[in-house]
Amino acid sequence: MLGLLLLQVLASCLCLGHSEVVTSFKTACTQFFYAQTPPNDILRPKNAARICQFYENNHRFATMYDKTQRIPVYSAYIYKPGRGSRSDSWFVEPQLINKDYRKAMDTEDSIKREYKISSDDIGQNQAIDHDYRNLVDFLFFPCQADQQRL
Repeated sequence: MLGLLLLQVLASCLCLGHSEVVTSFKTACTQFFYAQTPPNDILRPKNAARICQFYENNHRFATMYDKTQRIPVYSAYIYKPGRGSRSDSWFVEPQLINKDYRKAMDTEDSIKREYKISSDDIGQNQAIDHDYRNLVDFLFFPCQADQQRL
């Protein structure tokens, strides 16, 4: 489960942009799944959110998110090797707070200012900055490109 969480963190940092909470992966973000077939409902948590991430007007990956445990269940993407960059900021999904909020993910501070809500409000359904402070025994598995640089 920690590996999936790390995948979501890395994907979120690499794919800053827009996202959309959708009702089904059968009609949205299908290109990320083998034979355009998402996993069946056996992997769906009770309080699920299906998120289609966008960046520069393109879908980048799909994530099944457990809003109760505040972790990704799985993410699907098409790997394209190359250089990338990371943001130092943790991004959150406004639509996991309220389905009527905008689709563009943004920093926790920005969302708090825009909607006049607290970190506790944001953290009801997703991980927030506080969840990642002072971590102990956090495992990091560098990707192959990072291993080549080491």
